[in-house]
This record gives sequence, C-alpha cells and structure tokens, in this order.
Amino acid sequence: MVKGIFKLPLRELEGFLNSVLTLMNVPLKSPTYTYINNTFEERRS
Repeated sequence: MVKGIFKLPLRELEGFLNSVLTLMNVPLKSPTYTYINNTFEERRS
C-alpha cells in the first residue's frame, strides 16, 4: 500500500518507513527489504 502511494523502490521504502517510525518515536523497525520483496512477490502471484 505505501509502495503504491509513494512509488518508491523497495529498498528506499524500508528506509522511508524507518524514518517515519523514528519521527513518531515508535520503537519499531520496518520489515527488511528481503521480507518486503518476498511478501510483494507472493501477493503478485
């Protein structure tokens, strides 16, 4: 969903999500590029 809105490559999406979570003071990390890629590929098929 976020990838579709901001049209970012998956590697940049990971950094973007980490930045947003940091700015919101949420102690979480976004999923790794590998996880995002695998999930994206599974949903495509």
